[in-house]
Amino acid sequence: MVINYLEKLFVTSDASTIVKELDVQHPACKLVVMAIQHQERECGDGTTQVLLLCVNLLENAAKLLKSGLPLKDVISGFQNALDFCLKTLPGVFTVKYFLELVVDSPVDLKDKNSQVKAIAETGCNVVVSIGKVGDMYRHFANKHGLVLIRFTSKFDLRRLCLLTGATPLPRLVVPDQGELGRCDSVHFEEIGSTHVVLFKQTSLVSTVILRGSSDHIMLDVEKAVDDGINAFKSLTRDNRLLPGGGAVELELANRLNVLSCPGALEQCSLAMLGVVRQIGDNGGLKGTVNALLGEHVKGSVNAGYIAEGDSLRMGDVVEAGLFDLYNTKHWVIKNAFNTAITILRIDEVRGVLYL
Repeated sequence: MVINYLEKLFVTSDASTIVKELDVQHPACKLVVMAIQHQERECGDGTTQVLLLCVNLLENAAKLLKSGLPLKDVISGFQNALDFCLKTLPGVFTVKYFLELVVDSPVDLKDKNSQVKAIAETGCNVVVSIGKVGDMYRHFANKHGLVLIRFTSKFDLRRLCLLTGATPLPRLVVPDQGELGRCDSVHFEEIGSTHVVLFKQTSLVSTVILRGSSDHIMLDVEKAVDDGINAFKSLTRDNRLLPGGGAVELELANRLNVLSCPGALEQCSLAMLGVVRQIGDNGGLKGTVNALLGEHVKGSVNAGYIAEGDSLRMGDVVEAGLFDLYNTKHWVIKNAFNTAITILRIDEVRGVLYL
């Protein structure tokens, strides 16, 4: 639950929404917020993982500093762990036509009739206006078989132009063929208790209508849809997939342990396990992360947590069809490690970690 500076209430578990509404003042926290925002812009997902991993790294760095390990060794160890993880990661795993109509100059009836007739003769059969349309224009439009629709939002008008390929015109003129837009159908429909005019067309632009019982639920549903769209967009850039359910973090933690290098690398391994532990704790499987790590030690690189309805179980995530995007996981690790290293280089913040 978050109450922002405008006293607006948000109930969400999405890290990007939370940090966006918080008034963060501490410089180190601002760096973490910037990393989360960069993750959101780059991938649209993985923000919570960035936060968890970065916080775990900083907590473990504080332990190393208190134990007497020099700062340069901590930073060097974190950088080596980042390079190792990024190097290992790839191997693991209808109106048919449209124009904007604005009536703002008086003309006689004959000119109005001529204008509307000329527009109809171009093949246009639907006219969309963002301003008021006079009675005589409506009379002549009806006479020549034109449908008039009024919008109240310029944003919606721009979206309609994008959908139909139309060019908005600042005043009433006879459009060229290149300025006309096209779509399959325009009709009136009732959705719920709301009356809407639907412009339908087979195109790459779609409108998704969401309904819910409260604003908080709607925010979560909207975020889920947004995550799905971002996942698809990310797949178009890089179609590689990785095992989901924490399997990647477990395998990276296991391989960092195999290096048998106590100190920074060991703490990076524990930070990775901390992310997976949070998944298990949230799903009611508290204290099971070591069992999963044991499966990875035995060679089961796909062992992880599998969500089934409201419950969680352990198993082979690939067989269950649970995957993460390579691009998202790559940027999660990169953003979290780079932010932790940057914070460690700040003298004022580093002094707090020694306390």
